[in-house]
Amino acid sequence: MNLKKRVAVISNKLNPPVDENELARQQELRRRLDEAKKRCGMVETEPLVYDYKPGINNLADNLKKAREASLKKHLAGLITK
Repeated sequence: MNLKKRVAVISNKLNPPVDENELARQQELRRRLDEAKKRCGMVETEPLVYDYKPGINNLADNLKKAREASLKKHLAGLITK
């Protein structure tokens, strides 16, 4: 089975635990899910905070502005904490 499909299947099995056995099963599934995500290169990242407006500038400028906005957001979060 494709690794990304396995990740999806395991994710679908994760529901709120009912008892101790279910809790242990959920923890094992989460561990397996994290390992599978690492192996297939699925990295969770924050979306860039920038409104993309096509046609105004070229793609490189838009990406640069998005990175700068994301960095400002990240730094603002570090300062407030």
